Amino acid sequence: MNRKDIPPMIPLEEVKRRMSEPKKDPITQKPIKKVEPLKIQGIQGFYAQAVFTIDDVIVLGRGPSVANIVYPEDAVHISRSHCMIEKLNDTHIRITDTGSSNGTFMKDGTRLKENVAYSMSKGDEFYLAIEGESYRII
Repeated sequence: MNRKDIPPMIPLEEVKRRMSEPKKDPITQKPIKKVEPLKIQGIQGFYAQAVFTIDDVIVLGRGPSVANIVYPEDAVHISRSHCMIEKLNDTHIRITDTGSSNGTFMKDGTRLKENVAYSMSKGDEFYLAIEGESYRII
């Protein structure tokens, strides 16, 4: 390899400057906005004010062997595997009642059918069994 074939080194300050610039879409050259991950926030109930990130799939329920978000054993209105939440993309999740005894509901009181997935997005709310166990997609 000939010395003139080697590209010149980029000064460290130039590398730092380039790394601090916002990333751009290679086609449009517009800055790429960082998308916040979808989360659920407890509104009322045992997990009021708690925030959980939806990276992939989470299960809410009383059974520590099946649920990621575990309710205490004395929360008898919550089933061992109550509902499952899956991330669809950066703006939508899918919620499925996994055969709970007391149901999973949309904010308006609509009961989710067992093992049927429902799409939800930021701002939507749902509750487990009673309105006092409610969550919001944020």
